[in-house]
Amino acid sequence: MKNQIDIVPFSSALREHFYRINAAWLIQYFHLEAIDLKVLKNPEQEIIEPGGAIFFAKIGPQVIGTCALKLEREGYFELTKMGVDEGFQGFGVGQKLIDAAIAEFKRRAGKELFLESSRKLAPALRLYERAGFEHQPHTKSGSLYSRADVYMIWRDPTNLSARASEPSTLA
Repeated sequence: MKNQIDIVPFSSALREHFYRINAAWLIQYFHLEAIDLKVLKNPEQEIIEPGGAIFFAKIGPQVIGTCALKLEREGYFELTKMGVDEGFQGFGVGQKLIDAAIAEFKRRAGKELFLESSRKLAPALRLYERAGFEHQPHTKSGSLYSRADVYMIWRDPTNLSARASEPSTLA
């Protein structure tokens, strides 16, 4: 199935899937917060126009997953609004979406890629760890999400020499 998954960029024809997929997991595990509704109902204004990107995972015409790369400030991006339809979890869809977001982050010469999550989402946290995200000792200052109790920053696993010279942020 992994070879059948295509990753495509945002188009207005796919916008309803951004809301559908994200609302499903948010309602299942948490609730839709005001910030979620704002972003999910207005992806062009909240993500695309300020300089971000949205990706969709498809099998044929069926949209089965999505994630966003949101520009926080120049060079600093958040991996956010990542979800995969329940029946397609565990088949590498999330990894392909993360790979697309990281490739776009690199293409834009980003300085930092981070995410916020919750300990309740253990499978997602393992996926992020495998992709090179490292847990930070504290939650993100000024977080907009009440559910966020995990803060992770991506470190390029292919750039080990740069990592060795960085001071550790872990306690």
